[in-house]
Amino acid sequence: MSVVFDAGQNSEANFALLAGTNLHYVGSVPASDCRDVLAVPADARAVVDADRFGQLTAYDTRRVIYGTERRAILTHSPELHAHQARGFDGTTLAKATRQLDELAATLARGKTRRAKDKVEAEIAKITLDAWVRRVITWELTGDTPAICGWPGPSTPPRGPRWRKRSSASTC
Repeated sequence: MSVVFDAGQNSEANFALLAGTNLHYVGSVPASDCRDVLAVPADARAVVDADRFGQLTAYDTRRVIYGTERRAILTHSPELHAHQARGFDGTTLAKATRQLDELAATLARGKTRRAKDKVEAEIAKITLDAWVRRVITWELTGDTPAICGWPGPSTPPRGPRWRKRSSASTC
């Protein structure tokens, strides 16, 4: 019998418990815990079994995980990657872009009374997702009440009060 669990169940105590049994086990490690393995070039991975798994590739190594040296295997599935990228582009990134565009339109109308720090907090909330922050960078321009949409002594400048720069790649 083998126990399979995801990164949400990882802990030193759980690994120690399993190591004390005769069970085989497979767990996952969050990407943030193995940045060095993620940095291994793609050409270091080998195709696992093209007949059974298509273009699935893997890199087999050893590393210390929760205080014990263990076998670690980094896998990459181009098919899963493509599906995840489409899902990210079509949902998460699209939602963040829509919300930023709506905020820009509100600010461009000049009828809001939001302080710059409140606008920045709203942008930070919209771009909270780590993957969104990897592809969208933002800059709020202007620091006077009129620029941030407050009524001022003169006509507010035309155009958006912030702009975003984004890369086209989600990989």
